[in-house]
Amino acid sequence: KTRLHSSVRVDGWRYTCWFRFNGHLIVPITTADGIIARELYDHREASALAVPGSGETVNVVSDAEHASVVEELHAAVLGYIRLYPNGGG
Repeated sequence: KTRLHSSVRVDGWRYTCWFRFNGHLIVPITTADGIIARELYDHREASALAVPGSGETVNVVSDAEHASVVEELHAAVLGYIRLYPNGGG
């Protein structure tokens, strides 16, 4: 396996980061060059992007207005990976 993802779901948002995977150490590569892709989906009810039942049709990770949300949720993902580097939990 050469990649893995880690997601966090909080009230109103779901963030996922896809990382390259170091198969020898059995850990994700969490540096900037290890990030393959990122996703942020708006689940807030008031959002025009919130589709009933999913809310995950428009990836807003690149929208400047959501930069602080991305930063906060990415930090949460990295915190989880530091606690459970091999995916345990």
